[in-house]
Amino acid sequence: MELKPYFMISESDGGLYDTRQPKWAANPMRPNYSRHFATIETTAQFRATIRAGGYAWSGGYAWPGGYSIALYCSDGGVLCFTCGRANAAAIMDSIKKDCRDGWRVIGCGVQYDGEESGVNCDHCNEVISEGESIEEDSDWQVVFHHGVGWRGVRGEAESDSDVTDYCATESDARAAIELQGEPDGN
Repeated sequence: MELKPYFMISESDGGLYDTRQPKWAANPMRPNYSRHFATIETTAQFRATIRAGGYAWSGGYAWPGGYSIALYCSDGGVLCFTCGRANAAAIMDSIKKDCRDGWRVIGCGVQYDGEESGVNCDHCNEVISEGESIEEDSDWQVVFHHGVGWRGVRGEAESDSDVTDYCATESDARAAIELQGEPDGN
Protein backbone atom coordinates (compact mmCIF):
# COMPACT_ATOMS: atom_id res chain seq x y z
CA MET A 1 0.00 0.00 0.00
CA GLU A 2 1.42 3.33 -1.04
CA LEU A 3 1.19 6.24 1.38
CA LYS A 4 -0.35 9.58 0.52
CA PRO A 5 2.31 12.16 -0.43
CA TYR A 6 1.74 14.18 2.76
CA PHE A 7 2.69 11.22 4.99
CA MET A 8 6.33 10.73 5.83
CA ILE A 9 8.06 7.79 7.49
CA SER A 10 11.14 8.91 9.37
CA GLU A 11 14.24 6.84 8.64
CA SER A 12 15.70 7.87 11.99
CA ASP A 13 12.89 7.17 14.50
CA GLY A 14 10.49 5.06 12.41
CA GLY A 15 7.54 7.36 13.13
CA LEU A 16 4.74 8.08 10.67
CA TYR A 17 4.20 11.82 10.30
CA ASP A 18 1.38 13.83 8.72
CA THR A 19 3.13 16.85 7.19
CA ARG A 20 -0.16 18.76 6.87
CA GLN A 21 -0.34 19.22 10.64
CA PRO A 22 1.22 22.21 12.40
CA LYS A 23 4.43 21.25 14.22
CA TRP A 24 4.22 17.84 12.56
CA ALA A 25 7.91 17.09 13.17
CA ALA A 26 7.37 17.10 16.94
CA ASN A 27 4.25 14.94 16.90
CA PRO A 28 4.38 11.63 15.06
CA MET A 29 0.98 10.36 14.02
CA ARG A 30 2.17 6.81 14.77
CA PRO A 31 5.45 6.40 16.66
CA ASN A 32 7.39 3.23 15.85
CA TYR A 33 5.43 2.74 12.64
CA SER A 34 8.44 1.39 10.76
CA ARG A 35 11.48 0.20 12.72
CA HIS A 36 13.41 -2.96 13.45
CA PHE A 37 12.64 -4.33 16.92
CA ALA A 38 15.42 -6.48 18.36
CA THR A 39 12.83 -8.13 20.63
CA ILE A 40 9.33 -8.74 19.24
CA GLU A 41 6.57 -9.33 21.78
CA THR A 42 3.50 -7.89 20.04
CA THR A 43 1.94 -7.99 16.58
CA ALA A 44 2.44 -4.20 16.34
CA GLN A 45 6.20 -4.66 16.82
CA PHE A 46 6.22 -7.43 14.20
CA ARG A 47 4.29 -5.30 11.68
CA ALA A 48 6.64 -2.33 12.28
CA THR A 49 9.65 -4.59 11.76
CA ILE A 50 8.22 -5.97 8.51
CA ARG A 51 7.43 -2.43 7.32
CA ALA A 52 11.01 -1.33 8.07
CA GLY A 53 12.35 -4.26 6.06
CA GLY A 54 10.12 -3.59 3.09
CA TYR A 55 11.04 -0.11 1.95
CA ALA A 56 13.35 0.61 -0.95
CA TRP A 57 15.88 2.29 1.34
CA SER A 58 15.98 -0.81 3.57
CA GLY A 59 15.01 -3.98 1.70
CA GLY A 60 15.81 -6.19 4.69
CA TYR A 61 19.22 -4.62 5.27
CA ALA A 62 20.58 -2.61 8.19
CA TRP A 63 21.57 1.00 7.78
CA PRO A 64 24.34 1.87 8.17
CA GLY A 65 26.36 -1.17 7.21
CA GLY A 66 24.13 -2.93 4.71
CA TYR A 67 24.13 -6.19 6.68
CA SER A 68 21.26 -8.60 6.10
CA ILE A 69 18.56 -8.66 8.77
CA ALA A 70 16.83 -11.89 9.76
CA LEU A 71 13.76 -12.71 11.85
CA TYR A 72 14.41 -15.05 14.79
CA CYS A 73 11.80 -17.61 15.85
CA SER A 74 11.14 -19.07 19.31
CA ASP A 75 12.23 -22.54 18.16
CA GLY A 76 15.65 -21.25 17.08
CA GLY A 77 14.69 -20.93 13.43
CA VAL A 78 15.60 -18.01 11.18
CA LEU A 79 13.35 -16.41 8.53
CA CYS A 80 14.13 -13.95 5.76
CA PHE A 81 11.94 -10.86 5.42
CA THR A 82 10.25 -12.23 2.29
CA CYS A 83 9.01 -15.31 4.18
CA GLY A 84 8.14 -13.18 7.20
CA ARG A 85 5.94 -10.99 5.01
CA ALA A 86 4.42 -13.93 3.11
CA ASN A 87 3.56 -15.77 6.34
CA ALA A 88 2.58 -12.71 8.38
CA ALA A 89 -0.90 -14.05 9.23
CA ALA A 90 0.52 -17.28 10.74
CA ILE A 91 3.26 -15.35 12.55
CA MET A 92 0.83 -12.80 14.03
CA ASP A 93 -1.50 -15.60 15.12
CA SER A 94 1.41 -17.31 16.90
CA ILE A 95 2.41 -14.03 18.57
CA LYS A 96 -1.18 -13.34 19.74
CA LYS A 97 -1.63 -16.85 21.12
CA ASP A 98 1.99 -17.16 22.37
CA CYS A 99 2.13 -20.38 20.39
CA ARG A 100 5.49 -22.15 19.92
CA ASP A 101 4.64 -23.71 16.57
CA GLY A 102 7.69 -22.60 14.60
CA TRP A 103 6.08 -19.36 13.41
CA ARG A 104 6.47 -17.39 16.66
CA VAL A 105 8.88 -14.57 15.74
CA ILE A 106 10.63 -13.25 18.86
CA GLY A 107 13.04 -10.73 17.35
CA CYS A 108 15.17 -9.58 14.47
CA GLY A 109 18.85 -8.94 14.14
CA VAL A 110 21.76 -8.30 11.87
CA GLN A 111 23.46 -11.24 10.18
CA TYR A 112 27.14 -10.40 9.67
CA ASP A 113 28.85 -11.93 6.65
CA GLY A 114 31.83 -12.63 8.89
CA GLU A 115 30.02 -15.37 10.78
CA GLU A 116 31.54 -18.82 10.89
CA SER A 117 29.00 -20.28 8.49
CA GLY A 118 26.26 -18.85 6.34
CA VAL A 119 22.71 -18.31 7.51
CA ASN A 120 19.81 -19.52 5.38
CA CYS A 121 16.08 -18.96 5.79
CA ASP A 122 14.58 -22.06 7.38
CA HIS A 123 11.43 -21.73 5.24
CA CYS A 124 12.69 -21.05 1.69
CA ASN A 125 16.43 -21.75 2.15
CA GLU A 126 17.30 -18.29 0.75
CA VAL A 127 20.81 -17.21 1.73
CA ILE A 128 20.50 -14.43 4.31
CA SER A 129 24.21 -14.19 5.05
CA GLU A 130 27.19 -16.00 3.61
CA GLY A 131 30.11 -17.13 5.73
CA GLU A 132 33.42 -15.45 5.07
CA SER A 133 37.01 -16.43 5.68
CA ILE A 134 39.94 -14.09 6.23
CA GLU A 135 41.74 -15.09 3.01
CA GLU A 136 41.31 -17.85 0.47
CA ASP A 137 44.67 -19.45 1.32
CA SER A 138 44.44 -18.93 5.10
CA ASP A 139 42.96 -21.35 7.60
CA TRP A 140 41.87 -18.40 9.79
CA GLN A 141 38.26 -17.19 9.89
CA VAL A 142 36.75 -14.11 11.47
CA VAL A 143 33.75 -15.18 13.52
CA PHE A 144 31.06 -13.13 15.26
CA HIS A 145 29.65 -14.54 18.50
CA HIS A 146 26.33 -12.84 19.34
CA GLY A 147 26.57 -10.84 22.53
CA VAL A 148 30.33 -11.39 22.88
CA GLY A 149 32.13 -9.92 19.87
CA TRP A 150 34.45 -10.78 16.98
CA ARG A 151 37.40 -13.15 17.11
CA GLY A 152 39.78 -14.95 14.81
CA VAL A 153 39.64 -18.76 14.76
CA ARG A 154 42.11 -21.07 13.02
CA GLY A 155 40.89 -24.46 11.79
CA GLU A 156 39.28 -26.51 14.55
CA ALA A 157 40.77 -24.27 17.29
CA GLU A 158 42.58 -27.10 19.05
CA SER A 159 44.61 -24.80 21.35
CA ASP A 160 44.64 -21.24 22.68
CA SER A 161 47.05 -20.21 19.93
CA ASP A 162 44.30 -21.03 17.41
CA VAL A 163 42.00 -18.24 18.63
CA THR A 164 42.37 -14.52 19.23
CA ASP A 165 40.83 -12.57 22.09
CA TYR A 166 37.35 -11.18 21.50
CA CYS A 167 37.33 -7.83 19.71
CA ALA A 168 34.76 -5.06 19.37
CA THR A 169 34.87 -4.92 15.56
CA GLU A 170 35.59 -7.21 12.63
CA SER A 171 38.58 -5.10 11.58
CA ASP A 172 40.05 -5.40 15.10
CA ALA A 173 39.70 -9.19 14.86
CA ARG A 174 41.48 -9.17 11.48
CA ALA A 175 44.29 -7.08 13.02
CA ALA A 176 44.52 -9.55 15.93
CA ILE A 177 44.97 -12.39 13.43
CA GLU A 178 47.84 -10.49 11.83
CA LEU A 179 49.44 -10.00 15.27
CA GLN A 180 48.88 -13.65 16.19
CA GLY A 181 51.01 -14.73 13.25
CA GLU A 182 51.59 -18.25 12.07
CA PRO A 183 53.20 -20.44 14.77
CA ASP A 184 55.39 -22.23 12.22
CA GLY A 185 57.19 -18.98 11.36
CA ASN A 186 55.42 -18.24 8.05
